[in-house]
Amino acid sequence: MSNKVHPYYYLWALGIIQPATPTQVQHVLEKTFVESGVKFNLNEIVQCFENCLKGKIVLKASEWNDSLFSLGPNAYMLLPNRLRFNKDRTRLFLLKKARIASRRASGHLDLDADGASPSDKRSFKIQVPRPIKPLGLAPAQFYWSGAYRQLTSTAGPNSTLPEVRLPFLSFESINLIKSINESTKTTPFSITGLALCIGISPSLLVSTIRNIEKQYQTFEIEKHSGGTRTITAPRVFLKTIQHWLADYLFSTLPVHDVCHAYRSKRSIISNAEKHTNQKFVAKIDISNFFGTITSEMLIKKLSPFCSVEEATVFSRIVTLNGSIPQGAPTSPCLSNFILFDADGIIAKECQKVGVNYTRYSDDLTFSGENRGQLLEIISFTENVLKEYGFELNPSKTHIMTSGMLQNVTGVTVNEKVQPPRKVRKKIRAMFHQAEQSPENFKDQLENLAGYVSYLNAYPELKDSQTLRHYKEVLVKLSTL
Repeated sequence: MSNKVHPYYYLWALGIIQPATPTQVQHVLEKTFVESGVKFNLNEIVQCFENCLKGKIVLKASEWNDSLFSLGPNAYMLLPNRLRFNKDRTRLFLLKKARIASRRASGHLDLDADGASPSDKRSFKIQVPRPIKPLGLAPAQFYWSGAYRQLTSTAGPNSTLPEVRLPFLSFESINLIKSINESTKTTPFSITGLALCIGISPSLLVSTIRNIEKQYQTFEIEKHSGGTRTITAPRVFLKTIQHWLADYLFSTLPVHDVCHAYRSKRSIISNAEKHTNQKFVAKIDISNFFGTITSEMLIKKLSPFCSVEEATVFSRIVTLNGSIPQGAPTSPCLSNFILFDADGIIAKECQKVGVNYTRYSDDLTFSGENRGQLLEIISFTENVLKEYGFELNPSKTHIMTSGMLQNVTGVTVNEKVQPPRKVRKKIRAMFHQAEQSPENFKDQLENLAGYVSYLNAYPELKDSQTLRHYKEVLVKLSTL
């Protein structure tokens, strides 16, 4: 490679780590081509970006920092196809890795919300949903900080390098995106605007939408109650795009207070707590929950929050065969949003008659002192859900009395919230074996730590002697 560097490479590097300064672009190029011996001149990079501003090839990414740049819409038409594809692939890979690394650094477990019923989850996994922000105006999310760190040798949770945290990842504000799209009279979250926000080629987003069926893989998972459940999960490109939508936009949509799934500081435990020490507990289940939420429902429900054009773009990205798939990271928060009005109607009726009501995904739970009232509420709820296009699964409707085991979303609620006895016995047996034969459990430290985390989520167990003992066992194992 000659010492004369083509401007394409400056644009390529900027496109991967945008928004970025010329110095950061220089650093990335030097890291990438370290064996070539090429010296990348900072002044040339600065001059290249300044020249490219005129034709919207490069744009200022911030209104307060003149040295931050991102690629403009015309850059994607200028870059050769192979270089553009390489840039997009690397960009999405880095966003995926940056999100995982920073979620771990912030104390979040790296669990994807796949929309499965809580009964399908392994008992020791605790779900950690995303924060709630206003639609379209969300401040920067911690785990979408500058992907530049991921290309450096000091990248990671303890990095001291300066971070760039912008609300729309590639640009500082929605006004910047609006100004970019003024010439084409499109909205901020048209396909072009959305692609610019994420930092990928509009052509890639168009191609992904047109071939959406090829962007998914289907597999089976075992259900806790027996049998299997089909999960349709997006592949890396589409999944990263959907995570961006979920983190910046969809997680900000209104969700009713009775909902406990996929929300910050809510869990299967908070869902169950509302039903402790009740004479009767009733459970009902929505049939084919995610499959019932159609593109038309999404567009109609999203329209008050954005334009119909934007709602249509969102719908095309997050649906498969006309409905939201169970396995997409956008499906959980969208399902909560879709049921917002129905939840409100049901909650209001329950409050009138003194019945407790919560919902965790497709599992609806009611409790109270009067069996007849619960039966009436179940009938009322069924009619409300029908008006919104949902059907109940009759085989999963149960009413439990206080004289029998009352289980809500995998949690026992008869007198207090606690793990089922079967789970407690299993955990106790594992830790006993680990204490007696620690050499046989050295490779299961993470698994055992997961059980401790699970138990620690229960208020009654948090400071218990049993849990303190389990933690002591973990400490001993970690020293082997």
